Amino acid sequence: MSKHAVFLIGLLIILIVVSVTQDSAIKSPNSSSPELIELTPLSESRFPNQLQSLVDRLSQAALDNHWATASDLVEQLERTWENMKPTDSTTLGIVQEVDRIIETLHYNVWGRDSTGVLNSSRKLTALFADLS
Repeated sequence: MSKHAVFLIGLLIILIVVSVTQDSAIKSPNSSSPELIELTPLSESRFPNQLQSLVDRLSQAALDNHWATASDLVEQLERTWENMKPTDSTTLGIVQEVDRIIETLHYNVWGRDSTGVLNSSRKLTALFADLS
């Protein structure tokens, strides 16, 4: 055989090996390849339990007339909500309503209005249930 024929046969063998190797890698990736898995975002996994816990504690503070604690809890509720609130357009109305009620809670606490705090807390509980 000529050098040219040997070269072509060698090249053909290399192409076949590379092609087979690529096909098998695509069909069955090795264990060192990263595996894609779907994870639940952190905000959803804790949602709405952490928020509801803050609302419950806030309500109790208002009932006990512990307004400094209630004020701290409203601030914490607002920060937690900002970090956890959904961003998809399907929940936009609920998100805006929660934002409004948290603002109302600030006024309820500043005015030491325990009935207002309880009413706002009840509304938040219902909205959090809608988001879960």
